[in-house]
Amino acid sequence: MFSFIAFVAFYFGILFFQRKAFIAYDITNSISETVLPKDTCGGYADSFTSKSQVYTWLEGIVAEVWQDPQCGDKICESPYEYPGFGLTIESEGCSADCGDNKFTTTVNLTLLASSWGASSESQEAARFLAETQWNLCTSRVGLQTGVYDLSDIKLERFSKDASTGLYYTPTDMKEEVLCWWPTWQQFTTFPEIVHTELKLLNAKWKMLIDAPVGGVRMDMINLVTGEPMASIREYPTTEDVDEDMDTNETEIGAVKQLR
Repeated sequence: MFSFIAFVAFYFGILFFQRKAFIAYDITNSISETVLPKDTCGGYADSFTSKSQVYTWLEGIVAEVWQDPQCGDKICESPYEYPGFGLTIESEGCSADCGDNKFTTTVNLTLLASSWGASSESQEAARFLAETQWNLCTSRVGLQTGVYDLSDIKLERFSKDASTGLYYTPTDMKEEVLCWWPTWQQFTTFPEIVHTELKLLNAKWKMLIDAPVGGVRMDMINLVTGEPMASIREYPTTEDVDEDMDTNETEIGAVKQLR
């Protein structure tokens, strides 16, 4: 009787240690299929017949194992993929694989194209619609370190598309500057009030507005607390702007910074 009990205990012990045999087989099989060379019949080869076969085998391993992360494959590959944020398909991060970034503040951005004397049919109104544009930008270094210096984020550092007249981030700035909208925003009618609700990434942002003929008012409100966060007023001419009045650039620091 004791021998039978010992055998049963030994048997179940073996089963216990082999409970993940299927997982081990899958891992071993995946490695074998990827790394081991194949012969012409589809089996595993035990030797190479030429140098070119060695190079082909190595190239196949590199192409199969070292693949760039693909957003949408349901695998969040950090640090190359991270929780997404933004408004368009060109936004930062990968929401499909890593979900949405939780470190955000819901804000309401209001921009007013004011009718300071120009009618909707006037030439100045047409110029206003063609040339007025804006964006929210921040420092990539700041997002990584929590220390923000936005003094170098200026309109004159951005490039303008010759065909559309819209600003864009030049290649030498993309590593240091992140703008909320890939395409700078414009008014579509005059006069117009634009209300936009943003889940703004917790950081220190700078609002940039280029309004060559003036007539723009910007206000941002924290929808959670109801507190105003930033304000900009553009006048028709620079002579009308008081020294202590906001210019076409303002830093938005009331959003909690990401640490």
